[in-house]
Amino acid sequence: MDIYGPKSHPPSLSLSKLQSFTTQMASSPPNSPNPPANSPTAMAPPDPKPDAQSGTDAEDWTAAQKEALQAHLSARRTARTTDARLSLPTPQRLLVGTSTAFLVGLTLGGSHGFSLAGLRFRAENAHRLPKEPTGWYLYHKSKNYRMMLEGVREGVRMGGGWRCGRCCFWGRRRCGMW
Repeated sequence: MDIYGPKSHPPSLSLSKLQSFTTQMASSPPNSPNPPANSPTAMAPPDPKPDAQSGTDAEDWTAAQKEALQAHLSARRTARTTDARLSLPTPQRLLVGTSTAFLVGLTLGGSHGFSLAGLRFRAENAHRLPKEPTGWYLYHKSKNYRMMLEGVREGVRMGGGWRCGRCCFWGRRRCGMW
């Protein structure tokens, strides 16, 4: 048992399903890719996929094989996501978490950089304010341009920092170092 709880393994098929599946496979034709019911491989959980070398397609599968495949995939999917945080497997959770952290950092850093650049521009140009309407237009145009540029730059910087921080945090949690 680790800090995340007991290790989860995909549940195997139930005994009744396994017995019905093996009896059905025993009655299949002799050239069938599935083993007979008395062979040792028939006692293991069946591989619902036919032999890839026989050239069979999904259309050649019996209804029982399709049902067994569906049950097998559903059981694996459920076991993989039941105990996971946010009901997502680790790679998807890492992608969603770091992307969200980047967007939050981009938004907060952008707004902070935007306002800071506006104050910086006013402080740098306080000694030479324009006197004409055309000068005021150009003053505000260049001020807004610098605010936008610095806001995007600061937003990407802060978003990248938050993304790296979240990735390191969740990666360490996944590896059991935290």
